[in-house]
Amino acid sequence: MDGWDSERVQLLAVNAGGLARMALANVVREYPHYEEHWHTEGEPIPAPRRLHPCFYGSLDWHSCVEMFWVLVRLLRHHPELVPAAEIRHTLNEHLTVQAIRAEVAAFAPESQRTTQRPYG
Repeated sequence: MDGWDSERVQLLAVNAGGLARMALANVVREYPHYEEHWHTEGEPIPAPRRLHPCFYGSLDWHSCVEMFWVLVRLLRHHPELVPAAEIRHTLNEHLTVQAIRAEVAAFAPESQRTTQRPYG
């Protein structure tokens, strides 16, 4: 292991818990929220949690997806450094079959298929 690798390991060990707590807080923070949604039918855009039951937090959809990635990555590689039970609870609460189906449905209309293309 070279000096850079050992420095990275040390930084992660010191900060993993804080990174996990930040991600946990963000994935459930519904507002403020930015939604790039074409308003074509003259009807109100649903609340973020209703439109994206898995990924409604963290200001916008793709940032929420990234925060979940952080949680899964930390849990997978460093479960001893993070609040593992809380992360698992959040994953189980958000990533349900019903919620994933709703996420897919949100992007099903032709007008929404490219909404998150750069990120998802």
